[in-house]
Amino acid sequence: MILCRSGFAFRFCLFFCFLALWLPEISGQNNSIVKIDAGEKSGYGVAFQRPDLIVTALHVVAGRTPIKVMLNGKTVDAQLEKIYKDADLALLKLKAPLPGIQSLALWSGPPPFGEDVEYWEVPRGSSLVVRKTTKIDKETRLSNISARVNPPPNLENALCKLAGAPYPGLNSEVINFVNVNIGSSHSGSALTKNGKIIGMIDGGANLVDAKNCIWAIHKDDIAKLLSQGTAPPANMSVCASSGATAKHMYSGTRSDNPNLTPEQREAALLFEAAAAIPIEVIDNSGDTLRIYHDQRMSFGEIFETLQSSNKQRIEDLFADELAFDEQDRLSHEDLMDEVMDLHQANTTGASLIIPKICQYSISQNVLGNVIAVASPLGHVNMYVYLSKNNTPEEATQEMIRFKEMLHSLGQQTDPTKDNVKDYNCEPDDPYYREYIENSDIDEQTHALISEFSSSMTINKSDFLGVWLEVSDWKEMWSDKEIRKFYYLLQSGLIFADYAIY
Repeated sequence: MILCRSGFAFRFCLFFCFLALWLPEISGQNNSIVKIDAGEKSGYGVAFQRPDLIVTALHVVAGRTPIKVMLNGKTVDAQLEKIYKDADLALLKLKAPLPGIQSLALWSGPPPFGEDVEYWEVPRGSSLVVRKTTKIDKETRLSNISARVNPPPNLENALCKLAGAPYPGLNSEVINFVNVNIGSSHSGSALTKNGKIIGMIDGGANLVDAKNCIWAIHKDDIAKLLSQGTAPPANMSVCASSGATAKHMYSGTRSDNPNLTPEQREAALLFEAAAAIPIEVIDNSGDTLRIYHDQRMSFGEIFETLQSSNKQRIEDLFADELAFDEQDRLSHEDLMDEVMDLHQANTTGASLIIPKICQYSISQNVLGNVIAVASPLGHVNMYVYLSKNNTPEEATQEMIRFKEMLHSLGQQTDPTKDNVKDYNCEPDDPYYREYIENSDIDEQTHALISEFSSSMTINKSDFLGVWLEVSDWKEMWSDKEIRKFYYLLQSGLIFADYAIY
């Protein structure tokens, strides 16, 4: 029998217990997705049909040695068994068992277009596999991936080549994405749904408007890898081999992409330099936690990947804008073009999404090291506290300490039942989250005087606390641009979690 902690929201607990038969499949996938290092190239793979067989993208391993496969901090050697060049797929065989690895099967029937599907990654500096979500759009031939590829020949130039023929083949059927929230090095990461493989992230091309165009290899081609795949040729060359027309396959805007304009490459270099320097904080146990700059995307790209309940939560932030004249009024549509940066913690998988233009600093309070994120126009600040603990009970104590700190700021810390997500009844993957929202209303005018919000999340044994403060509410509320950053940081508070939505 599964018991949930008393006093937490019953409807969330009932919902989660109903899903208990499904969620072990999600947990099991953490032991199916592997990181692959091949020479100086890295990517991902998935155990398929047998625990010793790994499917990955051919361009990750072609012509490269040694091939190392990693899972949960353990590494074994692998050898290239088969290739299916038309779909840029490779089959690896492990030379020794990987403890705990579990193989997956293929999804049956048409891919679930328009629905949330999972993809997987290991954050920088970590061995932890993190689940993320995206949406897929349709099946199409690679040659038709987008009419906006700039210019059309650059699609072929973005591919690898073997004996003069590009791979994957331009006639290969691939999967297109609704919105691209895929990062710069996800090649070989499986797309999954309910524990089944839908496809595999493969590569990308550059569009006319400089946005990313990413595709995934179809599950049907993964089946063909086993039935029609051939032994790799002895002269298999790497994508970056000397004299090759196509030097790189990539899955995002990165500085080694030969199709970038000089301006785009310079921007990518600056981003990569920033990403190499993590934010470092020391938690209450003395551990140094590193938070890496992972991706850059527009608010609109993030918004389109949200579940409907979280989209509504963002839209609801603007309810008080009705007090303004129409020309001074803001809505969530005014945030869509703002550039946002995703940061991920190395050992916990916690993620933060914060406006690019905001400044970061490390401050101290009764909790210890706190990341302070300041609006460039002042008056609005977001604060982040993260701790890695040994047990869920220790994480609960961290939440208690966090609430005591909020009390010291004069804030009430009792959430309404609709602001609690209690998934503690899953023994292998407990999760608990609550929001605090406090408002002061003028009794005579009924005008909003101030507002405070906070998010607290326990994921297994790790704790993430975020809160938002406004130093001068009247000044902030009277300035449209400052309000915009207020809404961006409020959204960042909602986004703060242990996965991308």
